[in-house]
Amino acid sequence: MKRLWQICFAIGIIMMVGRLATALLDRMGVETTTFFFELQIPSMIVLIVGIIGLEVTGKSNK
Repeated sequence: MKRLWQICFAIGIIMMVGRLATALLDRMGVETTTFFFELQIPSMIVLIVGIIGLEVTGKSNK
């Protein structure tokens, strides 16, 4: 189960970095895809679920 939370966390981080890069490039005037902004809410949910899952499994192992 911990592996699932790690995967959710990694996917969420990748999507967050993609959103930040897209926002930076957009601010610079470079044409980019809107893929990361279209999936903003689902990727934030995946990241939050991954963080919560890792915290819960980390505390139960100690």
